[in-house]
Amino acid sequence: MKRHIIKISLAIFITGLCLPKIVSSQDELKTQPLKAAVASGFLKIPVGSPTGGYGQKMMDDSPRSPYADKFPGTYGIHTNLRIKVVVLDNGSSQINLVSIDTIGVKDQFLQSVVARVKSKTNGTLDLTDKLIVSATHTHSGPGRLTTHKALQFAMDTYSQELFNLVVEQISDVIIKAHEQLKPARIGFGAGENDEISNDRRCENPPLKNKTMWIMRVDHADGTPMAVIVNFAMHGTVLGSENHYFSVDGPGLIEQKIQEQFKTPVLAVFMQSSGGDMSPNTPEHYPINSKWDGMEAIGNSGAATALQIYNSIQTTDRAELGIINALVPLNREAIGYKGREFPHKYGAFLCGMGYGGCDEDYKTHNPAMGNCPISGKENSILYTRLAAFRIGDHIFVTLPGEPHASLWYELKEKTESLTGNKNVILIGYSQDHLGYIMLPDDWWQGGYEASMNPWGWKMGEYLIGKSELLVKELLTGQKELAEDEAVKKLAAYDSAPFTPVQPGVSIQAGEVSKEASVSEDGGAATFAWFGGDSWIDYPEVTVEFEKEGKWNALLRGNGMPFDGSTYETFLNYKTYPSYKEDTSSTKRKFEWQIEWRLVHTVPSALKLTEGKYRFHVKGQYADDTGIRQYEVYSNPFDVSLN
Repeated sequence: MKRHIIKISLAIFITGLCLPKIVSSQDELKTQPLKAAVASGFLKIPVGSPTGGYGQKMMDDSPRSPYADKFPGTYGIHTNLRIKVVVLDNGSSQINLVSIDTIGVKDQFLQSVVARVKSKTNGTLDLTDKLIVSATHTHSGPGRLTTHKALQFAMDTYSQELFNLVVEQISDVIIKAHEQLKPARIGFGAGENDEISNDRRCENPPLKNKTMWIMRVDHADGTPMAVIVNFAMHGTVLGSENHYFSVDGPGLIEQKIQEQFKTPVLAVFMQSSGGDMSPNTPEHYPINSKWDGMEAIGNSGAATALQIYNSIQTTDRAELGIINALVPLNREAIGYKGREFPHKYGAFLCGMGYGGCDEDYKTHNPAMGNCPISGKENSILYTRLAAFRIGDHIFVTLPGEPHASLWYELKEKTESLTGNKNVILIGYSQDHLGYIMLPDDWWQGGYEASMNPWGWKMGEYLIGKSELLVKELLTGQKELAEDEAVKKLAAYDSAPFTPVQPGVSIQAGEVSKEASVSEDGGAATFAWFGGDSWIDYPEVTVEFEKEGKWNALLRGNGMPFDGSTYETFLNYKTYPSYKEDTSSTKRKFEWQIEWRLVHTVPSALKLTEGKYRFHVKGQYADDTGIRQYEVYSNPFDVSLN
């Protein structure tokens, strides 16, 4: 039986230890005690909206929905998508870390969240140059969130209203976090997990990033507040045939960490160089489905994270600094000469379909000169980079999907520049350019190389700009000149849209199918009629009977057991379906909860035999407006035999 080996290197966090050769001014070193806050919320995407990541094609049997355009709609939720926020403040500087369960983020997100938070707080909370927004890279998150034409092949067409909805939700969670700033302690540690990821790219030499960094944030009294995980792994366990929203493997690591604590703790997954790292199911778990595979990855990743976490020492002092910069993307800036990469506005799909899986890593793939998608309408002409420091740890962000070899080169150069070995990459952050790789890697072709808008020199260009940004962060001396032309390119205007009119519900709040347990005792289900998914995001909790009274079922960390995690599926159907009838303004909207009672992969929730029931709250539209509903299921028996 294979077991994974965890290697841990303890990074004791003490201000002044192992500071870079380039240090900040003495004024910056006079920090006040650290304060921190965390908050989370559901990313409430209407079921029926498409997933973003795989570029799913519409088939005859694909789910139809008014909230999808050219892609199939989703038909349910496996694990609720989430927004996670960590705020660090030492009195002189502040860093806001935001992780969201999406395929990626564009700079428009950053701009829009900053503006919305400022507006909602009447200007009292300005996150300008203080915000890091990163995607977990689940391929089962929402589509329709990018205006970029070439990227819409994986996202469906853009929906301004859905984009606004997401921005509003992120802004609310950030504001909630800022209302809870408290004295805190912080520390770092690193280790390795060798079993939950694989090098998925055969075109370049085998190389695997198996390092896991952990940032531990505690309350002042040492009780846990947050566990931030930095690891490289694609969110593609479920595959392109999936039509459920899901946090995928990265989110299962979060959930499996959280369930190991005795009090509520926020776990936050932040990607590293996941561009060529696929998820891998550990061999020592019994796996019957991809859902089991996700749980196995979660268990293994959580075990590594918590072993590192438990070794970390913390301090209440931390020097903080953060810097953002916009950089141009064009042939001249990137460094192309003459007829090198002769695409004025960049190009996509270079060499698409012609991989180089021949173990010849030197000979250029001749198909890379064929780039069928170019032109101004498909261009990406600027991007955003960021760097920040927390004590003696330096973080760099990259706007897309970095390959491991590129990350190791950037890491080596940053270490050489600063004399600091504690350098951490946050990929999929601030913007999205597709895959980011070194020149030799690009020239080998394959899928990743084809999804790169500026050719073989783009990766090294971003490395160079990141080095300058780190130097500017640590010295305070301007290294990257502000480019007014780039600022104009980055200006973002909201597109006009016609607001969605949710369908009127028939029989909302009524039971559709009584609760029952399957013959094998493996699952309990219950169905009811609720509201249109644009306005209804049902809150489902479980209650158990004890001494004649109904009590909320709680997890080991004290949080209510609900329908938001890996143990449940939330299914959604309409009558008539949108395939049968697109014009009806009144429908039955049927929701069903499926609770998996038996898990082949070990789960922390331990049930007792007895009577249980579901408790559901939601909302629906009638002819006069939005209404609330509440429904209880009939009791059902859970047996442990």
